[in-house]
Amino acid sequence: MNKLKNKTFGVICILLSLFSLIIVFIFNYQIYQKEEKNIVNTIVSITKINNSYFDRLPVFLDVNAYVIYFDRRNTVSKIVSYANDGLSNEQVALLAVNYMNNYGKSKEIGNLFNNYLYYVNDNNSLIIFDNSDISNLLFRYLKFSILMFLLFEIINILISYKLTSWLVIPVEDSFNKQKQFIYDVSHELKTPIAVIMANADMVEKNPKDIKWISNIKSESDRMNKLVVGLLDLLSSDNINIKESFSKVNLSKCIEMCVLTFESLIYENNLKLDYDIDENIYFNCSSDRIKQLFGILVDNAIKHAYVDSKITIKLKIVKEGILFSIKNKGDSIPLEEREKIFERLYRADKSRNRNSNRYGLGLAIAKNIVNSHNGKIMVTCHGGYTTFKVFFKI
Repeated sequence: MNKLKNKTFGVICILLSLFSLIIVFIFNYQIYQKEEKNIVNTIVSITKINNSYFDRLPVFLDVNAYVIYFDRRNTVSKIVSYANDGLSNEQVALLAVNYMNNYGKSKEIGNLFNNYLYYVNDNNSLIIFDNSDISNLLFRYLKFSILMFLLFEIINILISYKLTSWLVIPVEDSFNKQKQFIYDVSHELKTPIAVIMANADMVEKNPKDIKWISNIKSESDRMNKLVVGLLDLLSSDNINIKESFSKVNLSKCIEMCVLTFESLIYENNLKLDYDIDENIYFNCSSDRIKQLFGILVDNAIKHAYVDSKITIKLKIVKEGILFSIKNKGDSIPLEEREKIFERLYRADKSRNRNSNRYGLGLAIAKNIVNSHNGKIMVTCHGGYTTFKVFFKI
């Protein structure tokens, strides 16, 4: 689980950092493009002026610039200054000669982070820009961006930590439930296995005493019920994959189930009352619906008071089908009502263990309902417990 948390935290942190980096890059890129565009516009303004009018026409520029002319021998013949940065003609000429000797054929303006920019004109001239102001401006923005990025990183770490905690909660909860499930299954299997082994030892010592064999059979039957229940639970988990649905007359399906359990209800000194609307059709797995009905009826019988009544209803309601089973018995505490649908959960552990009940039935029922895109809930009121299943039509 810690590895999952660390990986999740790392992925979120990297994604947020990349997002922050992109924002910083776009911010600086836009400023750079803006300043570069101003330089290009200045070059266009200068190159449009006819050479014969350079000395006579005033030109007003936003940057400090020099136009250096070369003769046929590539020596400086003329310097026109549009700057007030205090450079002498000798200094300008030296910059121009050095550039022409190294990059004379390049048409690129150059990096705006440099103090001087150069542009080779087609009329055997070179334009030099004193770029120190723009360079300082870009560096200031860059430093500001780096500080902002570091601030974003601190915020990103905090956000990543919070998001990781929030995202991992359901996974951690599921992981803990799986661990608890494995522990509970192991605990339930350990008891009958220990009893079987102990009774097998007694049979070995006293082969004529058949009561030990009876105990082995009893515990084997108990363990078999647990294994069958676990297999049913796994099967209900995969119902969407393994089974296909068909249009079923749910009214007749439930009515047949009621008739099947009618004798069992009466044998337990209980009364039966059922109200089923006719011809309710539903796209479902009839076998799983019968299993769902059996689980809920069996649960109602086991927890109903003697001489009380079990009420079964199947009704068309607004936007769906409502199936309910009500019995009179001990109320389920409010904090237990969601937990009873968990695997191997039993509200009364000692009583259920004695009656070979493992808390798998309602978990299977919930899986069946979920596979049919339905909802199952339990309510307790006035000494009555009602399990309700709602299916959307």
